[in-house]
Order: sequence, then C-alpha cells, then structure tokens
Amino acid sequence: MEIDTDSYTSIHRKTYEVTIGIFFGISVLTLLARLTTRLTTQRRLALDDYFLIFALACLCVSAAMLFVNAEAYFLDNAIQHDVTLAYRLTPKELDMVINGTTPLKTFLCLAWTAIFCVKFSFLAFFYNLIDRVRGIRIWYWSVVVFTIVTWMFLVSEPFILCPYSGVDSLKCLDPSRSLLNVSLTGFITGLDCLTDIMIVSIPVIILRQSNLKFRQKMVLGIFLCLSLVMVAMAITRVSKVKNDIGTDVPWSLFWQFMEAAVAVFMASLTTFRTAFVKHNQSGQHAPPPLYSYKRLLRGRKNKSSENDFEDTEIGHLPQVPRPTMTGLGTFIRGYNRSHALHSMDDTLCGSESNRSIVVKKQFSVQSTHESEVSPPSTAYEEYEPRDTFRR
Repeated sequence: MEIDTDSYTSIHRKTYEVTIGIFFGISVLTLLARLTTRLTTQRRLALDDYFLIFALACLCVSAAMLFVNAEAYFLDNAIQHDVTLAYRLTPKELDMVINGTTPLKTFLCLAWTAIFCVKFSFLAFFYNLIDRVRGIRIWYWSVVVFTIVTWMFLVSEPFILCPYSGVDSLKCLDPSRSLLNVSLTGFITGLDCLTDIMIVSIPVIILRQSNLKFRQKMVLGIFLCLSLVMVAMAITRVSKVKNDIGTDVPWSLFWQFMEAAVAVFMASLTTFRTAFVKHNQSGQHAPPPLYSYKRLLRGRKNKSSENDFEDTEIGHLPQVPRPTMTGLGTFIRGYNRSHALHSMDDTLCGSESNRSIVVKKQFSVQSTHESEVSPPSTAYEEYEPRDTFRR
C-alpha cells in the first residue's frame, strides 16, 4: 500500500518539484545575463562574479539532489511523524530512508555554501567602495570575519544534529531529538539573518556619508540592499520547521533551496545598477539649442585658424575625454567631484573661441615685428625707377 507522504508535510511534492525547477531556471538565466553584461561592458569578470559562479555551481548540485532524493525526504518526514509507517515500506524504500541521511547532509552543506557565496559576493563588491570612506574599514573586516565563522558553523550543523550514518542514522528520527533540532535550527537562522543585516549596514554607512540626494540614496540603497530578501526567506523557512505533528523536513529543505536560488537571483540583478547611473546622467539639464548652435558656428569659424597653426603648441592640445561612470562605485566616489568636472567641461567648450583669440594676437604681433625690421617693398619699387631716370 502506497504511503500518502503529502499529508505529513506543508508542501505537496508536485508543488515542491515544479517551484524548485522554475526558480532554479530563473537563477541560471539571471546570472548568465549578469555575466554577459559584465563581459560586454567591462571585458572582464570581477571577484564578486566568481563568487556567484561558484554559488551557481553549488545550486546546480543541490537542485539535482533535491530531485533525485525527493522520495526519500518525503518518506523520512512521514516516518518521523508516524514510526509505524516503517513497517509498510518496501525494501527499496527502506534502503532509501536508511541511506538518505548522507545526501541530506551534503545538500545542506551545498545550500549554505551557495547562500554565503552570495554574501561574499556582496562583500567583495563593497570592498571597492570603502577606500574613500573613513572609519568603516574595521567594521568591514569584522563583518567579513564574522561571516566566514558563521558559514563554517552552518555547514557543520547537519553533522551536529545527526552524527550517524547508515542504519544508525535512524536514531536521528527519535522524537526526543526534536527539541534539539528546532533549537539549533532557530539559532542558525538567527545567525543567517544577522550576517545579512551586518552586510546591509555597509552600504547604508557609505550612502549616509555621501553627498547624494535623498532620492538617489533610496534608489541605490534598494539595489545594494537586495540581500534583505534573504532575511525574509530565512524567516519563512524556520516558521514551519516544527508543525503540529513534528519537524517538517521537505518544507525546511524547500525553503533552504529557495533562499539560495533567490539569493543568486537578487545578486545577479545588482549588475544592472549602471542603468540608474546612466538614467541619472541623461536626466541632467542639457544646454539650450541656441547655445549649442552658436558653439557649432564658432567651431566651424575657427577651424581654418586651427589648421594653419597645427605645428604650434596650442594646435596640438589633447582632447580631454568626458568622464563616464560605468558602475555604482564610480558613481558614489565621483559624485563629490561633479562640480569640478562640469567646470572643466565648460572650460574645454570655450577653448575653441579662446584659441582663435590667441591666434589673432599672434598674427598682430608677427606683423608688427616684420614692419619694424624691414621697409615696405612698395617704397623700394618707387625709388628704383627714379634713380635710374636721373642717370
């Protein structure tokens, strides 16, 4: 007689498998889009990209393990709620339950590693923003150390809860161990949320010390603090770890994977932060059309003068490129120099008219100097015929 495992859990197996497949596909597509955008715009990958690539690798293996061992996890959960169901298992099903502990521990280690690789990706990105912010380096490295220690503890937590394997792993299904399971699960969830909040505090401090407008701080803060979504996922995961009949294993594993998948998805979205920067640049006030038309006429009028003096020093002035911002770090660090850059741009725009003035002055000085050194050629031509006639 087949056991109805769906009646012992808060999530049906069909929903479990379909949702995992959908979110896994979304995570893969968004990360590929991030890497494509990064390679297109910057021609190289940064350290935060490599962390996300490793997170996706862990996510792929963990997703495969959830699909392959789904029946064992649901049976394990049902037996934990009703031990008498073990007598109704076929030899194949019993073997899956006995040997299902090791894949379960492996999945948890991979899922936690994927989640924390996303956190390390955020920390790697924030490292490029703290070099110009005072008093944040100590806090930044404290967060890094605490996050590493927390990750090491969380990947060892499955072995603390159930140090057995094989047939001895059935001891872990003892209801008397349920209190330890729930308590330790709540503790590691608190550590998970705490690391997210500590990581989020870094961009908050950076934006607070910047001179950006309040609206810009809010928009950039949303892009940078996407890791807060993982806090909500962790709280959801732990909300039904223990229901009215015991520990809900499929629910816990499902939300563990969802937290990792959404973490990769949210981290991949941060690569599109440059869209806001470009929008901010395009929203700046442009010069009026009449001004642009006059400047174009001045440029054409002075073009001939510039060509006549290509060999002069002023004729070889280098063209200073306009500053472009390719990332959020450049936007935050370069905002305080925006007024200086605008002044430089105005000076360069007016350099064409100033160049013509300098050229005219050089013409007048050279003409005066030549008139003082040699007499006019017309006077010499008038004198020569008169002298010849007298002879």
